[in-house]
Amino acid sequence: MSLELLQEKLKWRNIGGYAVAESRELGIAPYFLNTIGYRINRRMATNVVITGEPGIGKSYLATDIPRILHKDFSVEQVVYTHHQYMDLITGHTLVGDPPHSLKMGEPIVFDEPSYAIGHREWAQQLNKVIVKTIESQRFLVHPLFIPVVNKSLLDVVVRSYLLQYQVIMKDKSYGTVYRISPSQFTGKIYNRKMCDLYYNLLDIDQCDRESCLGCRRLQTCMIFRAQYERRKQAISGERYEKGREVTEAKVQAAKVSEEELEEKLYSLRDRFVYTTHGFPDTVICELLLQEEYNLKIPRGDVERLKRRMILHHPELFRGRRKSQE
Repeated sequence: MSLELLQEKLKWRNIGGYAVAESRELGIAPYFLNTIGYRINRRMATNVVITGEPGIGKSYLATDIPRILHKDFSVEQVVYTHHQYMDLITGHTLVGDPPHSLKMGEPIVFDEPSYAIGHREWAQQLNKVIVKTIESQRFLVHPLFIPVVNKSLLDVVVRSYLLQYQVIMKDKSYGTVYRISPSQFTGKIYNRKMCDLYYNLLDIDQCDRESCLGCRRLQTCMIFRAQYERRKQAISGERYEKGREVTEAKVQAAKVSEEELEEKLYSLRDRFVYTTHGFPDTVICELLLQEEYNLKIPRGDVERLKRRMILHHPELFRGRRKSQE
């Protein structure tokens, strides 16, 4: 079909300030957008996962759909942790961000962090976010969009029972939408094709680059994509710094044997703070090792040291546990 004929058959609708094409004859319509809008109006939970290989445009789609749904969508509505999510819905913001309080129907993007933090930790945080989103449906409706490389990286409960839609990116500006429906009688999960999704990047009229990465104007450009990339870079930098500190702590701890670490912790027993069950508090043990021996031991390793000490010196805790009882 020629471009002229195609233009004749297309009608254009204004959705969120953007022109969206429609054609009954050609089967072109903003079907997915309309479906999400309908669910928002009905106060229904709407959680969408967007999957695909790195660099294919998942995050841009995850932010472009909310921009069409809600004209005031901003980069402050892109979160990376459960803490940031809770700050957002309660009216708090990150340091340096302008005040931003969500209103009914405003979307949230929980951005793909798999390059920066462990999948298990992210899955746990995402599970909390989705539960909070569903709980808020009685009062506030916050559609949630989650870009991630593969749905299998999500917690099994999240991907099987708490998501309503999945968009699988086939190429930049092209994907397929699936409706996720768990059976109410068996453990089966049904993934039914809903529609194909074709779109252009928003603000393409202002910049025809497919990505802001590598652009010399990134730090000064004010289109949405550039603002998003700057925010992501800033938060990634913070995570990499924390990751470096954790790595250094593990390297430092590796230079000392577990037996030596246990002896050092045992030497601090007079300063322990005990839980209601009669065991040393893990956080206090961690702080004592750092304060007295300048050892930054990851909390999981401190927990292991504490258990070793309990195993090798049960007399210190047996009487204390009985007294607690």
